Amino acid sequence: MIEKVNYNEISSFYNVRYNVSPLKGVDSFLRYLVDTYSPQKILEVGCGTAHWLKQLSNYEVQLFGGDYSIGMLQHANIKRHKNIHLFNTDANSLPLKKTASI
Repeated sequence: MIEKVNYNEISSFYNVRYNVSPLKGVDSFLRYLVDTYSPQKILEVGCGTAHWLKQLSNYEVQLFGGDYSIGMLQHANIKRHKNIHLFNTDANSLPLKKTASI
């Protein structure tokens, strides 16, 4: 049987993983996508502590992140990132409105 991870319990030290393995390839690819396609908005589902959204916060793009774990969202520390907007959600029922531009 596979045990579920309680992300609320590990949220206070979750970001330590990026010190051990910064995943520079992911960072480079995300920047490549933004540079290539110039999106106006980006949504990360399962954003956790918003690590990847913070990596993109210097771009002129509205960044949205949803996560089920309130603990992870509380440890996101996004106060200085005015273009990051986080919300608590289940990935299976995102509170998003359909628009013609999507």
